[in-house]
Amino acid sequence: PRGRPPPAIRGSHCTEAAAGARATPRYGGNFTWVESQYKMRIKAGASPLQWLNGLTKRLLMLEDIVLTADGGFRGPTDRAPIFPCRGVDLRWRWDAEGGRIVIDFDADGRRLPWRWDELRPLEP
Repeated sequence: PRGRPPPAIRGSHCTEAAAGARATPRYGGNFTWVESQYKMRIKAGASPLQWLNGLTKRLLMLEDIVLTADGGFRGPTDRAPIFPCRGVDLRWRWDAEGGRIVIDFDADGRRLPWRWDELRPLEP
């Protein structure tokens, strides 16, 4: 239902090539987390990928985000999408089998099967 508050979600990232190897995915949808504002928190760490994620967050000023029904992202006060930006596009999709939101990364119009993030609902 749309009236319920958004679920708390925990994010992680993965660089396994097989994980993103799917046919054309269906992005977006009408879920309780759509059009709700979330605060971006990237866990600090020594991993180059974590460092790059933190740098990207700062460069693109991604403190708060909203997931849109078309599988995109926007700022909480903007109607315009955040991506694509500088040749990079991020799109989210629901993976019912895995019980998670998967964020796919594209660069210059090509999907990067080795690069994706996931968000999982936290149990109350």
